[in-house]
Amino acid sequence: NTPPPRPPKATKTIIFIRHGESAWNKVFNRGFNASFPSRLLSALSSELSLLTSPSHSIFLDSPLSPLGISQTLSLRAFLLHPPTPP
Repeated sequence: NTPPPRPPKATKTIIFIRHGESAWNKVFNRGFNASFPSRLLSALSSELSLLTSPSHSIFLDSPLSPLGISQTLSLRAFLLHPPTPP
């Protein structure tokens, strides 16, 4: 006697998502090469401007960089229209 066939098991896909590049990442995670001093001075200048007008801090609760915004929009498009599995 052979046992009856089992019904196929349901599967779930888990997608782990990390935030896109932040302004902090842009300054500190692109390497300490020749462009680092320029990136750091730009960030410090931006922080100093917070003394006169409220904005987003690069060092505290850093906003997304332009690349991070682009990454977020790409992820949104992917999640709205995921590829069909083979």
